[in-house]
Amino acid sequence: MTDRTEPEKAVLLVDETLDDEDGEHCDELMNVADASDRAELFVTFPADATDRVGFGTIGMGRQPHKRGIVVVGEVVGAHADEPDYDDPIAEDHVASADDLRALGQSISRFCQEWRDRGHAIGVCFDGLGDLLDANDPEAVFQFFHVLTNRLETVGATTHVHVDPDRVPERTRLTFEQLFDETVHEEVELDALIPTSTGRASDDDVANAIGGDGGTSTHRSTSEASDDDIADALPD
Repeated sequence: MTDRTEPEKAVLLVDETLDDEDGEHCDELMNVADASDRAELFVTFPADATDRVGFGTIGMGRQPHKRGIVVVGEVVGAHADEPDYDDPIAEDHVASADDLRALGQSISRFCQEWRDRGHAIGVCFDGLGDLLDANDPEAVFQFFHVLTNRLETVGATTHVHVDPDRVPERTRLTFEQLFDETVHEEVELDALIPTSTGRASDDDVANAIGGDGGTSTHRSTSEASDDDIADALPD
């Protein structure tokens, strides 16, 4: 059995660091187990089509047993091949940030494959603002409601970066309902600062996105699957 150093949870990471700075709390949340038992997944949105995210530029020097990247957006040289989950490093590509279904399925498959191999999983999603730029906020809220519950079923520790200068405070506070904790990544802050605990219920989700109860955003957490991702997320 894998000995975890970080519990399974979903964290909203309010990230005030500069783009060229590495956040210590992001690092702590990814360091979920010993390297031999750990799998790390990074979801990234390159700012330019010519940007190429290299495996050597992420992870702050950690050497996990498995590392994966989901690159979202038009990127020069991106390939359409399925990732090889048996490889120590693997990459998948989602063509557009508005394809929430494909994005959710890609993340879910990585984590399911790694769970089946007995790994403790850390997921870094960077970040919330990119999805909000490309989608209606209600669709993004539903996406994270489904995804965080799905990742909970595979035992992942997930954190989602949000830039407070990019995402309005009211929007951020709404999304906080979906996470077990909200923590702040600040330039001179040395400790995690939990500001909220307890995930939103399905009723909370319906109220937050203005639903009338006519559409269920998620089934039972214990029943979450890749099919749930496909069924629940918009085309």
